Amino acid sequence: MLSPDKARGMGLSGKVRASAGVSIFWPQRMAGILLAFAGLLAIVTATLGLYAVLAYSGLRRTRELGVRIALSASCRDILRSTLGHGMILAAIGIVAGIGLAAAGTRLLGSLLYGVTATDTFAGVAALLLGTVLVACYVPARAAPPASTRSSR
Repeated sequence: MLSPDKARGMGLSGKVRASAGVSIFWPQRMAGILLAFAGLLAIVTATLGLYAVLAYSGLRRTRELGVRIALSASCRDILRSTLGHGMILAAIGIVAGIGLAAAGTRLLGSLLYGVTATDTFAGVAALLLGTVLVACYVPARAAPPASTRSSR
């Protein structure tokens, strides 16, 4: 492979010098792309796992929510209960995750170029909070409607 300096010294054209530069930095670029893909895959996996666990937890409460509605709880109370439970769990997890991630940034700080390790904390936290809201809202809306109450 030709280094860019050698290509310049040999009087080669800009295209050849550019292709020589790309071929020199290709392993680092490919490693960066693979790491970015692995990070994206980790975020998607965490989001899907979080959704699955919270949605299952909410679906397990469907009978309880039906009983509460039968005892004249409003849909607003059901939503508040379901979302509150999920948001408390999410807040605990996000606070613990951000704390551990902030501690781990000291280890990764020397490996990052031009990006601070804390740049993505808010984005990931917002993504996970959005996932929690959807995961808790869907089972709460799937609860039996108030019209199924028995009138005795």
